[in-house]
Amino acid sequence: MSQERSPTEASVRVKRGQSNESGVRVSPVDCNVTIGRSGDNTIVIDDQKVSRHHARIVFEQGRYQIEDVDSSNGTFIDGSRVNSRQNLDPEATITVGNAELAFQSAKPGQPSVPGVQIHPEERPMEVAAQQQSPQHTFVRKADRTAIAWLAILDGPDKGKRFDLGDKPVTIGRSSDNAFVIQDQSVSRHHSLLVHRNGKFVLCDAGSSVGTKVNDNLIAKQTLTAGNTLTVGDTDFTLVKFESQAVAQAGPDTRSNTVYGARPQAGVVLVAQTGPNAGNSFPLEEGINRLGRDPVSCTVLLDDESVGRNHCVLQLNEGTVTVHDLGSANGTFINGNRLTGKELTSQDTVTIGGTKMVFIAASSTDSLAA
Repeated sequence: MSQERSPTEASVRVKRGQSNESGVRVSPVDCNVTIGRSGDNTIVIDDQKVSRHHARIVFEQGRYQIEDVDSSNGTFIDGSRVNSRQNLDPEATITVGNAELAFQSAKPGQPSVPGVQIHPEERPMEVAAQQQSPQHTFVRKADRTAIAWLAILDGPDKGKRFDLGDKPVTIGRSSDNAFVIQDQSVSRHHSLLVHRNGKFVLCDAGSSVGTKVNDNLIAKQTLTAGNTLTVGDTDFTLVKFESQAVAQAGPDTRSNTVYGARPQAGVVLVAQTGPNAGNSFPLEEGINRLGRDPVSCTVLLDDESVGRNHCVLQLNEGTVTVHDLGSANGTFINGNRLTGKELTSQDTVTIGGTKMVFIAASSTDSLAA
């Protein structure tokens, strides 16, 4: 059985021959490298033995692959002719005509190619929730530009969160991943998460059981806030941070998302259903009023079945208690109509047609120097 490889960035460099590019870098998210004599290729080779459209490199089934595009003289990998789509080894020599190109990607146990690897000091922080297990908790220095969280809702690591920045991160069971998951049903190198143009893109890394978004198997998918990601028996949700400072600017700007404005105590509500699905709401120390009133409510919701002043969540040194304010439709915790109840991480709070997940993570500052 072949050893799993972590799908990270790769490079294609022209070793011999005349070309418009000395080399290119690619990632699983946007890998479609075409090689040929025509000017519309990614790498243009000035060689009459090279066809106008000669070969193509893609990322499929968790591996970089190459295929010949019906060229006249063929495509060769390490001296062997490519007859069908073929996996590329981490270090391979590609020959087209008289030109040679060097392909390089991660070797087993390496998170990326030289120059783009995730150094240990740059790995995102994995933060344990209220119940910490020393044998299952790996604390690493965080990326200083965290713009979102992956919060684990279910699975062996339930309650943990990972801070996300703009660097690609690998997810899996092996200790060389940026996000290490203590779940035996997760592959050693299971998925890759890349930040591109303000959006997060999730790629499966050829895992044995697949990667799901909202219960659908995916090869590659752009994520939105509030999506549920599943690897093995572990469920995550993607949380982007909405600044409480924005909330004070007025009702017209309340729904804007301000990246980098993280809740200091790591306490947040994530709306999963209703008009505000996907939005996240950090809770402030003290009284947090939920409802439709733009003047009095800290968490402003657009759900007409929610009262103007529906309920209060009181945050006191990490403990959160919910109190209904006599709303017509009530406040429900995990499906039960309650008030005056203390919340625990991953509890579901339902008001009107809006269901929110309460996430409480450690107050450890993952952006500290």
